[in-house]
Amino acid sequence: MQCTLYVILPQALRSALPVLMTNGIGTLQQSALVAIVAVANLMYVAKSLATEAYRPLETYSVVALIYFALSLPVSRLVHVIERR
Repeated sequence: MQCTLYVILPQALRSALPVLMTNGIGTLQQSALVAIVAVANLMYVAKSLATEAYRPLETYSVVALIYFALSLPVSRLVHVIERR
């Protein structure tokens, strides 16, 4: 148990962490649920706003910027972790 905990697990975590973080970023970008922004369903709200205002380009551009703003810091963190 000690060998696994102190030798194998740190090596495995070091190898697996960048892939897991990248998959997490992909999941964030592919999902429409963004609880961090405090909106239950971001794409649904954007769609209804675009149909009400007849301005889909601006609405979806803002949504893309929100997703970008959420995923960029995590991406930078993954890059820092990969370098270590």
